[in-house]
Amino acid sequence: MQAGRKNVRRVFLAVLILIVCGFVLDLAGVKILLFLIEYKQAIVPSIACVFVIVIVCVIVKAKASQKRKLFTAVFLIMGVYACACLYEFVMPTQYSRCDFYSQKLNGGVKILNGENYKISLCGTGGDDMQSGDEIRLRVFNGAGVLLATRHFSVNWNENFPSSLEYGPDRITYYDNNGSDFEKHLFMPPTALDWVRARMPLFN
Repeated sequence: MQAGRKNVRRVFLAVLILIVCGFVLDLAGVKILLFLIEYKQAIVPSIACVFVIVIVCVIVKAKASQKRKLFTAVFLIMGVYACACLYEFVMPTQYSRCDFYSQKLNGGVKILNGENYKISLCGTGGDDMQSGDEIRLRVFNGAGVLLATRHFSVNWNENFPSSLEYGPDRITYYDNNGSDFEKHLFMPPTALDWVRARMPLFN
């Protein structure tokens, strides 16, 4: 009888430990997931670069023909990119309030080089301190075809310029996320811009 009670206690204790471990791991998993979502735009390229470096090192050390190494490298890099695209598809950045951001950042319908373009700007809203507001800039032609996409960050607490500026052959936007503060989108957008606008992580 006593042996049976001891076994029951052991089973109960083991189940209790498993429940506590599961609860702790679940909280950690939630925190990690929230962290990945918040800093996705920085984490995804970093992880992809690490994978590419590892792949290159492994292939260089592998004993195989150059043609097979090249094929393997291309295949693995495409696999890494596909995984990054899947991550972007499952947890996309939520952009909204396009009318508000387009008006605030000097978007809307513009005439450049005699052509009509619609400059659409949408944002994520930033954090509680109004910093790190991620902006998506998209350029459409008069027929509504997407020609180019860019992303940049705005910190509303700083006195740096944030509104778009227009020149004869370019759109100038200011990115708070990085050392290259002033950036340009040359007009009209090129075929490469058209392709980049439709490929995740390339704009």
